[in-house]
Amino acid sequence: MEKSDLKPDEKQVKKDEIMADFALKSERVHTINQLLKAYAMFEKDVDYVIMDNKVKIVDEQTGKVTQNRVNLGTYKTKKEALQALADYGANPYDIQNNNLTVADLYEKWTASYFPSLSGESSIRTITAAWKYCHALY
Repeated sequence: MEKSDLKPDEKQVKKDEIMADFALKSERVHTINQLLKAYAMFEKDVDYVIMDNKVKIVDEQTGKVTQNRVNLGTYKTKKEALQALADYGANPYDIQNNNLTVADLYEKWTASYFPSLSGESSIRTITAAWKYCHALY
């Protein structure tokens, strides 16, 4: 593409088309990968059920379908917990958004979590684990 006779704006259009095609194929590969993982690891109507066209997780201990819940973490004081709840309500991670990638979620999470860690060792451990497994996503 670099040695073509296309004008710069035509090159950009072509690049955009190629990138869009790549993104679509990449998303399909990711979806198939996740489906294969789920097929190998979970059994329908035992580990999960489908209700209202959504996958619902079945609690292992009670056998009941879990409700949609978001764990915001643990906090030392009630004031910190209420502040975290208010912050979440103002700007929750939109994990239902199809444009959010695992890398985006990791970046958002580390930006908020890393400052709460007391040592560099914990940060290095999490970063090393991400580097090891991020290629999967």
